[in-house]
Amino acid sequence: MANTRTKFDMISEYLARSHDGVEAATLYRKPGLRRNMEPFALFHRDGMAFRLHGRTLVSALALPGAQPFDPLTPDKPPPGWPGWVWVPPSQMIRWDRLSTEALRCLREANEKSRVSWKTPEPMPP
Repeated sequence: MANTRTKFDMISEYLARSHDGVEAATLYRKPGLRRNMEPFALFHRDGMAFRLHGRTLVSALALPGAQPFDPLTPDKPPPGWPGWVWVPPSQMIRWDRLSTEALRCLREANEKSRVSWKTPEPMPP
């Protein structure tokens, strides 16, 4: 099994190769991914942080060990920046999907120009 940094590097190379405008870069003094200069994923403390919205954000936050994340002050406790969620190494198997979802969320935000990065309210009972 690959270590977490190797997994991040594999995801970075794949997304940069297969999607226009995506590149690996140093973001907030951490290795990360951006599309057209906008960050959507970071590697921090052997885990990955993703910028998501809607159901994808809710699903990511429900993963064991996942927590809200602030890319500027990553060691600060939640609430973090809206839309950012850190996913621990124990959930590394889900990083591929979350990376492509973060890219999709960023594209939607650019196309629709109004996307809420806040966690949606739960459905009423």
